[in-house]
This record gives sequence, C-alpha cells and structure tokens, in this order.
Amino acid sequence: MARRRCGYLIASHLDSRYPHLLLAMFALTARSSLRMPRMARMASSLIRVAEKAEDFKAAFAVKACPAGTVLHTERADVVLSKPTKYTIQRDPENHLLFSGDIKFCNHSFNPNVEMNFDDKCDLTINVVAKRDIAEGEELMFDYHSTESDMACPFVDLETGKPVQGVMKEAKATAKNSSQQKDQKKMKMRT
Repeated sequence: MARRRCGYLIASHLDSRYPHLLLAMFALTARSSLRMPRMARMASSLIRVAEKAEDFKAAFAVKACPAGTVLHTERADVVLSKPTKYTIQRDPENHLLFSGDIKFCNHSFNPNVEMNFDDKCDLTINVVAKRDIAEGEELMFDYHSTESDMACPFVDLETGKPVQGVMKEAKATAKNSSQQKDQKKMKMRT
C-alpha cells in the first residue's frame, strides 16, 4: 500500500476513494518508530491556527508581516499519486499531504499568501506573504495556483465562482465555448 523512500511515505495506491485507509496509514506512521523525524517547524513561524466558525479552523498571521515574508515552512508527511481534499499538488503525479498548520490555509481568489516549493527539498513548502499582512488576518491562497484537478471541487462563497482546478476550469471553458459556437451555427442556419 505504501512504501518509504527518501524519508517520506509514498502511498501509490491510495486516492480519495479510500480516505479510511489513508487515515489509518497516517495514524500508523504517526505512532511508528519507522517514521522519519519531521522537519523542525521554523522558530519564527508566524501562523496561528484558531477556530473561524464552529467546527471550522483557519490559519491566521501571528503578527503584521511585509510582502515577501516567509510565514511558515512545512515538510509533507505523505506523497500520494492522486489528489485528495487535503493535498497540495507538487506536480501531476505527486500530491503532498501535510499534518501541520499549513493545512488550515484556505482558498481565496484574492489571496494574501502563496505556496512556494522549496528549491532544496521537493517535499517542503514555504508560505510566503504576497502583500503586506495585518496581525490576525486569515491566511489564504488561490487553490488554482497549485491544483490542476481537484478531488473535491466547490463554489467560492465570496465570488460564487467554481474552484475545481485549472484543468477542469479549462475544460469547462472549452465546453462553454464549443456550446456557444454550436448555438451561433444553429442561429445562422435559421
């Protein structure tokens, strides 16, 4: 089901259809002595996780930060071959699953942070401020900046736009364009 390579787990046969297996594997590795030590959290981590609403947590800035500040660095615990609701896509075949604070950064089409992959380690992500951020401000990034095909698409509450990954969005746009062309052809015939 999963194999260890270079100090991290690769779950090559798990996908969003088997969340119970993923959670069991995740719990097992958390207790296992085989688990590689986690990369130490930055001493100056500027993320605080708090409840935003009942049963809904989010990441917030601990203090005001100028644009370009690295607020948090985290290393993935598991690499999956397919996306899940909780992964961040590294490339088409590698979807990173995190257990720390990074998983509480939510989506916005007007983001204040971006996820930058570390040049030295393919499994590490830096949360970087895109603009000046105020103390206590929720940290949000655009899911389309990392996801080509989302396992759990949804509608953005702020804009009403679908959040489905850039591949699905491109397909939907192409389909709409094709339908519009067909409608124009039908009108021209009549």
